[in-house]
Amino acid sequence: MNKLKKSRIKISDIFILASLEGFIIMALELLIGKSIEPFFGSSLPTWTQTIALTMFFMSIGYFVGGYFCKKKNIEQTLNYLLMVLTLGVAIDFLILQSILPLAKILDHFTVSNFVTLFLLLFIPITSLASIPPILIQLLEKRRSKDSAIIGRIFSISALSGVISTLLFGFIFIELFGVSNSLLLIFVICLLALFMFYGVSKYNLLTLLLSAGIYITSLAVNSDFDNDTYTIVHSSEGLLGKIEVIDQKHHNGIQFDRILNVNNIPQSVIKGGDLTVDSKYKYVHIVSSISTMLERQKDILLCGLAGGALVNELLRFDHNLDVVDIDKRMLDVSSDHFYLNAKKINFFEDDARHFIRKVDKKYDMIILDISASENQPTYLYTLENFLTIKSKLKRNGLFVINFQSHLEKNKENPGYLVYQTLLHSGFKPKIIGNQINQMDDLIFVSKLNQEVNFSSLDPKKFNTCCLQNKYSQLIFNPKHIFEFPLDSDSVYLVDDRPILEYLKKDFLITNRHNIIKNAKKF
Repeated sequence: MNKLKKSRIKISDIFILASLEGFIIMALELLIGKSIEPFFGSSLPTWTQTIALTMFFMSIGYFVGGYFCKKKNIEQTLNYLLMVLTLGVAIDFLILQSILPLAKILDHFTVSNFVTLFLLLFIPITSLASIPPILIQLLEKRRSKDSAIIGRIFSISALSGVISTLLFGFIFIELFGVSNSLLLIFVICLLALFMFYGVSKYNLLTLLLSAGIYITSLAVNSDFDNDTYTIVHSSEGLLGKIEVIDQKHHNGIQFDRILNVNNIPQSVIKGGDLTVDSKYKYVHIVSSISTMLERQKDILLCGLAGGALVNELLRFDHNLDVVDIDKRMLDVSSDHFYLNAKKINFFEDDARHFIRKVDKKYDMIILDISASENQPTYLYTLENFLTIKSKLKRNGLFVINFQSHLEKNKENPGYLVYQTLLHSGFKPKIIGNQINQMDDLIFVSKLNQEVNFSSLDPKKFNTCCLQNKYSQLIFNPKHIFEFPLDSDSVYLVDDRPILEYLKKDFLITNRHNIIKNAKKF
């Protein structure tokens, strides 16, 4: 067997390789974490596994790199590592197309998540982390008396990682999407291989194999069944993968239009229906509650999604300020969900940040936010509720849409949100189906007084709300819940972000059901 052609690695090349190692390793951690979000979500358990496995494989890589330093021809070993890295990134494209069938076979959310991340991260992260010890050894051979070599290598690597995180987090993912950003990393790996080691038969073989693997991944079809589903729009970004899907009914004529973020439905309306009749009951309930206000009042809606609730509220001629951290939502709701964007004031911002900084008071504030299946925990703390309280006009309404089951239990997320509202001075009522049943819980509070649903006049409701009868839950005592202030119960504060831990089982079950019920892979 012919040996690889020896390279002539200069000192400047060593520092360039150190910077590339840090740049690629942080990019891969971010991109792979974002790539699996449509399947496993963005909750804390998912990102915990991503970070933990990345660090674990880095530790293995450092150990392996130290072992390789004992070899005679470590420059040749470095060439091998670059080849393995390139192949590993190419294999990641194929693995990403195989997540759904793999998860169906394993049929366990946590195990599926772990195995997927293991397969995606093992080869590229381990090979990357093996590089710095070799670079240090190469430098020591050239500068045997330089005691600062190790610090310089790791400093350059870490700084490049910072630059990579900023570039991909704020620029590349937004401009090119997650898949194309990962493709950029693949190209960088190929360029590094040939730039430092030239054209050899092994490098050419690596090029052919990795290109073949990548092309094969493109041929794997993981989309929905086109006979039932039509993808109208799709975009990738730092805040998740957005898809607008038309789902045909059995008659083949009518269809529902669905807005998915990381495969979790955010809005569902009757397709082709310019009345924009939402199929989510909470939209009609919140719309009906808003009739407590006179027309043309100031409302702040936190969370746009497909704009179904916005369209309901606009029929009452209210002045709407809408805040959403993902600016893509405005284009999607305008282009595909019949929202007239000219009738609202849209702000691209984090909801809590906007509430804190806005110099305005509202007649009604609505929290209707979720990041895929996960609702940002910092929105439901005592501190935020007190800020919201200060932004309400006299007798202003505060409404929360919150996904949870409800029970009088100190570890129940819905119950803790309720207790936190009580501690902040609100006197909330909850609209839901029944105790211990998973549901959209609608928390309704009024500044300075209790909420009285009997004062609502159904004649003021939107026609769609009357027709689907969801709004009738407001008048049914079986669906209205109140609890006293529980002195033994904890309440949610910024210093103890426990809500996501308490919702962990719900988040995992929700994701598992999404994978289990997927139509095609």
